[in-house]
Amino acid sequence: MPGLAYRRLSDAIQEDPLWEAHQLGVGDVAGTLTLSVSNADVFSSFKPITALGAKSEHAQQAHTVDVNVVRLDSYLERLPDLGATYLKIDTQGFEMEVLRGTGDHLNRMSAVQAELGLIKTYMNEDDWLDVLLWMRGRGFEIATAICNSAIWPEAQVREFDFVFVQRQKDQAASKVSAIIPPSGTSAAA
Repeated sequence: MPGLAYRRLSDAIQEDPLWEAHQLGVGDVAGTLTLSVSNADVFSSFKPITALGAKSEHAQQAHTVDVNVVRLDSYLERLPDLGATYLKIDTQGFEMEVLRGTGDHLNRMSAVQAELGLIKTYMNEDDWLDVLLWMRGRGFEIATAICNSAIWPEAQVREFDFVFVQRQKDQAASKVSAIIPPSGTSAAA
């Protein structure tokens, strides 16, 4: 996180003892990455911005900063069991890297919110549909999809916030058993 964004976060949580702020990046490989900090920090990303993305007001790079990046699964190993956990990811084209870095901890999440671009704003950004299918393959369904950015006057959606919830394991099992008849019977019976 750029210094200013981290300071704003730290200030915002001062009064709440249940929150902690850590100045780290999260991805699928631990190490150091260069963050391109834009004039408007909402566009700051580990990935270069596309020509279309650069047309957005204040999206131009102001400077870069090296950031210590951790895998979320390794980071969460150090914490006590968090119980029901809601993971919010708004990482400007780096969402799949964060998701892959959750490892087996993804199964412990009760819900995941990810901002996914329908229009590629960042280079090498994973396609939003690939992310949806990846989440489905891990037992998550879309609970909500909210448009949070559009390009006007074209009325073209730029990005959605998708909220995924885990399918109920018993519900998924009962759907499977409804399709697969018990042994010794036929599907027509």
